[in-house]
Amino acid sequence: MVPRFNERRATEAAAKFLKLRGGRMSYLKLIKLLYLLDREALLRWGRPVTTDRYVSMDNGPVVSRIYDLIREEPAPGTDPVWRRFISTPGNYEVSSAAEPVGSRESVA
Repeated sequence: MVPRFNERRATEAAAKFLKLRGGRMSYLKLIKLLYLLDREALLRWGRPVTTDRYVSMDNGPVVSRIYDLIREEPAPGTDPVWRRFISTPGNYEVSSAAEPVGSRESVA
């Protein structure tokens, strides 16, 4: 069984990393950290945190759907969880817009 992408959990994990980094970081670094988080979670608990798809790119592996959430504008009429809590990229960086309600310390 392949788990479905969980945007809420991915957003919580990203928000935690951003909080630990002072609220702002390179989105490439964030993508790499989320990939490493999933990899470690798979080794420790047998399941990923973000449930994202992994794609090999020129600069190494990325979490595909999170990369899309960062780089693409949401479709009109949609309200993605990601955009409520993580800014659109500017100067190759993203920042925390707000901390997700109910985010748990153990997520990241």
